[in-house]
Amino acid sequence: MVQDLVEDHEEAVRKMREIGTKADEKGDLVTADMLTDRLTFHEKALWMLRALIAD
Repeated sequence: MVQDLVEDHEEAVRKMREIGTKADEKGDLVTADMLTDRLTFHEKALWMLRALIAD
């Protein structure tokens, strides 16, 4: 179950990075900033989940 969560967070991060890059290229700083906040959350969750399954 935890591995499924890791995979879901990884997919969310990939999509947000892609969209954030496009937003940044178009000068949409608000969207890029919002995605940076969400990326921080998902990357922290990934770190914690990976640490959990590494034990």
